[in-house]
Amino acid sequence: NGVVSFWKGTNELSDDLLTEEDRALSDGWSADERFGEPHRRQFRRIIQQMQANGNPPFSGREARKAVDLILTIYESARTGTRVSVPRQGKSA
Repeated sequence: NGVVSFWKGTNELSDDLLTEEDRALSDGWSADERFGEPHRRQFRRIIQQMQANGNPPFSGREARKAVDLILTIYESARTGTRVSVPRQGKSA
């Protein structure tokens, strides 16, 4: 229902873990923010940027890096082994 119901980690989830640079990159994320809201904010920014000048705020190549990282995390979880993230320019 749009809420993280379980979190297991070594640190308490807290805004204090973010540096000012992290906070700027995360577009104001906060620990008590409703799950999924950061994605909605990102989609709004992408659409606004494309409407303003016709270009997304990042390239497909940059977006692919995030997809490769996520797929690598899934593969590691599936196999229970350490998996290397593909090098830039290569896909999983």
